[in-house]
Amino acid sequence: MPKLTWLSVVLLACAASSARAADPALVARFDKLLVADQDHYDERAVLAAVLARPADSAAFDADARAAENDPALSALMLVKWRGVLAAFAGAESRRPDIDLNRTYRNWSEMMTPEMRAYTAQRMLSMSSENRDKLIYYLKKLNADLAADGGKIDQGFFSIDKRIVAGVMDQYRKDLAAYAATPLAAQGRRDGAHAAAELSGDLAARAASAAPEVPPAPKASAPKAPAPKTAAPRPVPPPLPPTPVPQHGAPPAAGPGADGALAQAQEVAGAGAAGGAAMDGARGGGAPQTGPGPSAPAPDVSGPPSGLSASAPGPVKSAATPPAPGAEDAFMNSVENSGTARNPALGKASWAGAALGAVLGGLVGFLVGGPVGAAVGAAVGGGAGFFGMKALIAKLF
Repeated sequence: MPKLTWLSVVLLACAASSARAADPALVARFDKLLVADQDHYDERAVLAAVLARPADSAAFDADARAAENDPALSALMLVKWRGVLAAFAGAESRRPDIDLNRTYRNWSEMMTPEMRAYTAQRMLSMSSENRDKLIYYLKKLNADLAADGGKIDQGFFSIDKRIVAGVMDQYRKDLAAYAATPLAAQGRRDGAHAAAELSGDLAARAASAAPEVPPAPKASAPKAPAPKTAAPRPVPPPLPPTPVPQHGAPPAAGPGADGALAQAQEVAGAGAAGGAAMDGARGGGAPQTGPGPSAPAPDVSGPPSGLSASAPGPVKSAATPPAPGAEDAFMNSVENSGTARNPALGKASWAGAALGAVLGGLVGFLVGGPVGAAVGAAVGGGAGFFGMKALIAKLF
């Protein structure tokens, strides 16, 4: 495993903040199950790229929490997500070239979020020599983009065009190498079955852990109260017969002479239960003993008070989108790390020195013999070294 440096810490923080909505602790535990080949591929970098997608990140977080500390579920999860990684690697290994006709602020702006996350993680597992080369070329490209207003030189001898093509070729080559591994083949073969089995096991465990809840009685609207019916009115006692008036006696009062009093007596006899009412007439009026007005029945056409269903609230997504500004954060970590030394200078300069020494020694031998050969080799070697260095700096 490569030694962690401050560059590793910066790149890990950049990848975690910009790409992963899943819990970094869960991702770190899962990373221990993945495999990296320093010179060919890094399964952890493929996972970092997949987790740059909010939906996949949320799904991974849910699986990792459910399978935590459970070896059986962890094994199913590993196969399931290897299937996801294999599918991603196969698709990305055929990604088309970058559009060179557009303008870009830097290399990171040319990449997708998945490519940025992949590159940040892949830098941690590649050899220090290859990492320094990549950093140098990206710095060179960014400096040229800033000087040319974001345009990429597309001339025949353009180094910028070759940098873009070379980095993209290596990205596709890495993912194709992973897609061809037995690990990816197992994921393609068994990933869907493992996903279904994992989902079924989690559902069964959730069902067994949930307490049994008796079915709730069906709610029904309250019945409307029956209208009140008036009690039967009691029959008043018959009036005594009117005596025959005698000569000189005052006539007996007829029923209409004191009607109000009679009504009052009748109401008192019927009582409040009879619903009798007195109209207050004086003489000649019959007592009004019908039922008084009753209260209207309550309205039960709508839902009962206090049981109305409330409007559903907004649905919250479990996925957290990547943090903004990932391009600048990633490129800042690259700009402030690694070496600025041209990786092509070392071997090429010494090759030029060797060629110059051979040619100088040959010419010197023809002119001055062995002494001339020694002098010619020294002069030719120095000229070849510095000349090749200047040429490389001019081209690259």
